Amino acid sequence: MKKYGVDVVCEDLGDCYACYVKGEDVKVITFEKGYKYFSKVVDFIDIPPGANCEIIYTLPRGLFVFADTIEELAERVAKRIKKSSG
Repeated sequence: MKKYGVDVVCEDLGDCYACYVKGEDVKVITFEKGYKYFSKVVDFIDIPPGANCEIIYTLPRGLFVFADTIEELAERVAKRIKKSSG
């Protein structure tokens, strides 16, 4: 993500990874690998305390991003974050 201008810190939650964007607008990016890669970008404020990835994926707020490769996913997520940050 840093390659695309977005600095994040990530942690393994077991069922997915959660990455927190450093900066004014705190966003959480969760991602998984299945047949393809997918991610959901959500404002931290919209996530209930103790939420796991399954809960984050079902929240009514946030943006899904889909890709064929992890590199493509990182690029698309970075674009979404930059676009939503203004």
